[in-house]
Amino acid sequence: MKTIAKNILISSQRGFTLIELLAVMSIITVLATIVTTTVSGTSETSRDAQAQQDASTVGSAAASYFSDRDGAEALSPLAVTVLDVFPDVEQKTSSRWPERHLTVAYASVLPGDAITTVTQIDFLDEDGAVLTVIDPANNQAIDFTVEDLLKGYTAIDFDLLVDNSYMAETPASAKQGAEVYAPYLWAFEKAGTSGSLSADSSRNIIIFRLVTVTQLAPGVDDTVILLYQKIV
Repeated sequence: MKTIAKNILISSQRGFTLIELLAVMSIITVLATIVTTTVSGTSETSRDAQAQQDASTVGSAAASYFSDRDGAEALSPLAVTVLDVFPDVEQKTSSRWPERHLTVAYASVLPGDAITTVTQIDFLDEDGAVLTVIDPANNQAIDFTVEDLLKGYTAIDFDLLVDNSYMAETPASAKQGAEVYAPYLWAFEKAGTSGSLSADSSRNIIIFRLVTVTQLAPGVDDTVILLYQKIV
């Protein structure tokens, strides 16, 4: 009996075996992989930084394109019902700028038909708060909506800039690969300039990054809510 007890005591006091050490190392490796995967997700931060740098290049290219445009300005209106919520929202593009209608450039995000999987799009500002605009009727801040986007913004036509040698290539963040929804929305914000009679004679570069895609009825249908955050 004493021998058995002694053996148990010795067994309980022994160190780790090689197999146990290997098992612990495997667990540590798995944990390290998980951390790396999580950290690698923050590569979006570097992509955001690159997009912000590219915004300056695109802005200069667009300004050069504008300065080379002579003659009368031609406006191209397009009225569509978006997300089956905003009826007949009129978008306008100008021949003086390298731009396209947003519903054409980002058709999967802003589908212009009644059959759509995107039911809602929310927007955040650069600080992560709800993006707002000032309502001219009462000078109060209200939530920025898709209607505000379509009326006050246009999509940047990178093909025009590249094909006419204003830029060497389209920014990587402006290219959509296999993603269903554009990871970045590159847009012109219409703005006025001092001394101009037009309220939208100038353009500011704006970039929204896709933050989340929320499925409303997984396994039932493909309806989603998209959340974009302004990074420029």
